[in-house]
Amino acid sequence: MPIGYLTRFFALILLLAAGPLVAAEAVVLNNGARIAGEILEWDERGLSIRLESQREVRYPLADIKKVEAQRSPAQLEGTDALHRRDDDKAIAAFQKALASEKRPWALHQIRAGLIKAFRRKGQLDEAARIFLPIFEDRKDVDVLLLAPLVWTKDENISDSSLTLAKQWLTDSKPIAKLLAASWLLNSTPTGDPRTVLDELQTVDQRVGLLARAQLWRNLPEKAAPDQLARMKSAIEKMPSVIRTGPQFAYASALAQAGQDKEAALAFLWIPYVYDPGSDLAAEALLQGGLASKQAGFDKDAEKILKEVVQVYPGSNWATKAQNELAGLPDKGKPNG
Repeated sequence: MPIGYLTRFFALILLLAAGPLVAAEAVVLNNGARIAGEILEWDERGLSIRLESQREVRYPLADIKKVEAQRSPAQLEGTDALHRRDDDKAIAAFQKALASEKRPWALHQIRAGLIKAFRRKGQLDEAARIFLPIFEDRKDVDVLLLAPLVWTKDENISDSSLTLAKQWLTDSKPIAKLLAASWLLNSTPTGDPRTVLDELQTVDQRVGLLARAQLWRNLPEKAAPDQLARMKSAIEKMPSVIRTGPQFAYASALAQAGQDKEAALAFLWIPYVYDPGSDLAAEALLQGGLASKQAGFDKDAEKILKEVVQVYPGSNWATKAQNELAGLPDKGKPNG
């Protein structure tokens, strides 16, 4: 089963956090090979390492079993806190680590952790201020995995983020306008945000692809079958690394159109294929269970909702899933 790029990135960071601190740097591949050298880059695109011969070699994340490298106590503390969803502690630790770190790959990990922690707290403005310089320094599409875009209806968004979004809606940078429109779409589903998103489809392809998918959120009316078919086709043409958010918007549109069976399947693509382990995957798993229940497939819904409770204990997703489980009948129609 394919593993989401960003999920794989953070999984490798956690493997590093769990291991001993060592002076030498090395990459251990899935085939058992250990490649020692100096890590030059380590981000969503993969890892580059300089060998003793001075030759530089790059490996995709999917080929890497673990990484051996030394990190500061503050960065380790931040990574552990992020894993435990203690975002305030993670932010404090990462900010401390940022002040003393010099290595580019470690700096990127720290910034990625800060983006994730700030986003969870609803401080999308703070996450965006870290993300924008990273985006401007890169031309690849993988960098958009870090973009603090909104895809769900009940996403936590701070007042300061909404205030900044109103300013950025007329910014000269397309990426800033994309973020602004995304943050405002829940509170202002018509007018300026949708107009901006429509205009952004003709600019930088990276921005345009996601702007188009953002327009699928909170549709003013049920999408027609041909419109839903165009959404599915558009996702299939996107680079796989950015399909998670658009897939969630597509699944939500299916649910809004009353196509509950199809919506359940579309939601489940996210946790089982595109991006397992992410926050959006957790929400998609929950919504997949709800759509299965709505479609009348109670046994499938029970299985999915129990998985939410088991995989995300103590979370809001688990609480919602537990409440839905209490309302399920003892027997149901399996396998849609």
